[in-house]
Amino acid sequence: MRQWWQARAASERRMLGLGMIAVSATLYYLLLLEPLLLARERLETRVAAERTLGVELGALTAEAAALRRQGDTRRLFDATGSLLAVVNASAARAGTQRATRRMTPLGASGVTLFLDDVAFTDLVTWLVALDVEHGVEVERAALDSANPGVVDAQLTLRARGMSER
Repeated sequence: MRQWWQARAASERRMLGLGMIAVSATLYYLLLLEPLLLARERLETRVAAERTLGVELGALTAEAAALRRQGDTRRLFDATGSLLAVVNASAARAGTQRATRRMTPLGASGVTLFLDDVAFTDLVTWLVALDVEHGVEVERAALDSANPGVVDAQLTLRARGMSER
């Protein structure tokens, strides 16, 4: 290799030397420096995202603590009324009663409902109204959809605050 190098003219050795320096610098950048810079950039992005997540988690923690101090303020079921009557009247107002195929009482504080071909949005709106207005919560729900936006549902509803009799 040394003989080959010595056999080159001075101008040729200078050009080859500059070429080797350029190739070495390019390889140094591509194989070492660029991967390190990209890794640093990814880490900076991840750190920023985790800081944002930390701030959000802190806010949620504070909100959860405030809610915990507030206690459970959800409405309780009015035990002077019948759960079946409340569910029937509410379903009639919401327009979901026509979809009800079967209603099975589970003692005084529960009921299982089977609904066919009910609009999902109507069902959810009705269940939220039952919870908020009457203190009847969904204990279990099984939904099956054959068509977009329409479901068959099997629901177990419980009167909040009412013990099983």
